[in-house]
Amino acid sequence: MSQTNLRDETIIIPLQHGGRLRAERDHATTLLSSLHLDDADGNEVVMWEHTEWEDDPDEIMQALVYGMHSEPQRLVKLLGRTKIVNRIWV
Repeated sequence: MSQTNLRDETIIIPLQHGGRLRAERDHATTLLSSLHLDDADGNEVVMWEHTEWEDDPDEIMQALVYGMHSEPQRLVKLLGRTKIVNRIWV
């Protein structure tokens, strides 16, 4: 079950493969400011700022859907990430 209280600053949607989609809300508005795909341990695999999806929504949506469908370790490998620093794959 997703946690989707729109008053929360973070919305977390568990994904079928054990990862999660995390949406961060702008503190000053009700608009989303960033989207994050995390692995099962809560480490960030990839992140998009709102300006990225405003500039190229098609590319970001395709990447987001692919990331939500793929196992996090596959996405980590595809992106060439090799280690975790401060809970972020780099």
